[in-house]
Amino acid sequence: MGFNPLSTTKTERQWVETYWKKSKNFTLKKYKPNPPKISELALMKKDIPQYKVEKLAIAVVPRAENGPVEVELWDTFIINLKEDPIQNVLINSRGYGEVNGEQMKTTVLRHFFDEIGPLQACQIEPIQTKLFDLTNEYWISFTYDGYMYDKKYVFVKGSISEQNFTTIPLLEKKGVMIR
Repeated sequence: MGFNPLSTTKTERQWVETYWKKSKNFTLKKYKPNPPKISELALMKKDIPQYKVEKLAIAVVPRAENGPVEVELWDTFIINLKEDPIQNVLINSRGYGEVNGEQMKTTVLRHFFDEIGPLQACQIEPIQTKLFDLTNEYWISFTYDGYMYDKKYVFVKGSISEQNFTTIPLLEKKGVMIR
């Protein structure tokens, strides 16, 4: 008789327990005395809900108010346009690309906010104008309404420029924004 992975007879359950006890990757200790069916362990990707991030934006804004656009430092903001707060906000930022024929990449920076309130903008980090020649990526993960969301916002090389300016909501300043 061959092994049926969907069966949960005592003999087969003992075999699975023995096999998994030897495995370094998985333990059934927390499931004793009745481990779950193997079919219950295999959660399919299609079974995980995929929710789209909405009403969240990243903006890059020059520091000088009504001053020259050529200022050395600009500021990056996360903007919550929802009517509810978002929690456990983790932001990874990095830059990468080619400048003068040489591959360059920045250090990965991580920022954490316990909560960003409704209709609120929070400064993430300053960014130097010389990094506008790279692709700048902001990967946001957060929880909202009991679910975890994540989205990658990418400012491609040269996209952070005055020709792409728009009025940034909540800040009432000119800058470049991705929703």
